[in-house]
Amino acid sequence: MLYSGSIDTSVKPAVLACLGDIALAINAQFTPFLANVMGAIQLACQYQIDPTSYEMIEYGNSLRSSILEAYIGITQGLKAVNATEGLAQYVPDIFRNMEAIYNAPNRSPQVLNGLVGLLGDLAETYPGGELTPILTSPWVQQCLREGRSSRYATKSTRNVARWAREMVKRACREQ
Repeated sequence: MLYSGSIDTSVKPAVLACLGDIALAINAQFTPFLANVMGAIQLACQYQIDPTSYEMIEYGNSLRSSILEAYIGITQGLKAVNATEGLAQYVPDIFRNMEAIYNAPNRSPQVLNGLVGLLGDLAETYPGGELTPILTSPWVQQCLREGRSSRYATKSTRNVARWAREMVKRACREQ
């Protein structure tokens, strides 16, 4: 369905978000579907948004927010039952996609909230220092700073960013 060109594009963000909800609900039982779902998310990440069209900007933010929701649901679902070994191989792609989302023009506050939340979730999921090179990269630090201090950030985003910053500090300390 996500690969189909005949499906209305407005359905795709909802499907992506739903995949995260399913992963969160079934935990380790999601593992057999992980490769296919991560492939679908990767494909969604490659969707090009026309930055001159208001409708496309809005759709792009919806799509990016749903991508982040899917990643969050998958990460939290697998972490809940210590089944993250299969997810580890996708972490570099997740961070590349997150960086592209962070650097995308016209990013919404909702997307920023998803980014800082996912940073915290990944740092909490891999606390042994294995993500230190990624978590200390300039874009991650800027994203967390923006989440805490941007005038466009909601109170919820500020709270999530503070928590995520603490998780990142812990993950980078635990070497």
